[in-house]
Amino acid sequence: MRTAARYDRIVATYPVRHVPSEWAAQLRPGGVLVTPWGSGLYNGVLLRLTGRGDGTAAGPVIGDSAFMWDRAQAPAAEVMDVVGDGTPTAVDRTGLDPRSVLGIEDAAFALGLLVPGARYSVGHGSGGEFTLWLADAATGSWASVDFAPHEAQFDVEQHGPRMLWREVEAAHKWWVRAGRPERTRFGVTVEPGGSRVWLDGPARPVPALAQAAQARIP
Repeated sequence: MRTAARYDRIVATYPVRHVPSEWAAQLRPGGVLVTPWGSGLYNGVLLRLTGRGDGTAAGPVIGDSAFMWDRAQAPAAEVMDVVGDGTPTAVDRTGLDPRSVLGIEDAAFALGLLVPGARYSVGHGSGGEFTLWLADAATGSWASVDFAPHEAQFDVEQHGPRMLWREVEAAHKWWVRAGRPERTRFGVTVEPGGSRVWLDGPARPVPALAQAAQARIP
């Protein structure tokens, strides 16, 4: 599409993790942009953004939209490739049941926003045990949580500059305190400098919890 053109409707045919600001700039006032959108923890939802006529657009999640990542949008490395790149540097225990992280769709969606760059994989054992793996290819960070039935605490191992499970714990606490919001209560504002994610409206931005979680590391 030419930069000078303006459109009443833009429908993306491939999913994005970050909505390009150029798309918003190409909308006429009141024009609509519809695009699949997702993260490494929840794939995915459908955004409906409305152009404001000033090069920006904003709007909510309107439902689910399952998709396969376009090659250009796909993460650079598989989860277990990152995990195989180092030994754990931190060992801990957690009271957060990993089933509450990805087993609840609205939680998984919110955590995908709050723990950017993270992907996951699950390895199943016998008797209901499983290991949840999280990884961030950009930093080489990973975390694992071992679930066992009837246990209240679970073993955690982490590696790299990002303590991913600590970020997940902070994100899950935020989601619970926010009232366990459904994914359709979230939305995005796209501006020339990037995009902002919000809950219930632009006046309530989703916080950057990753930095706060890292600041609490001893």
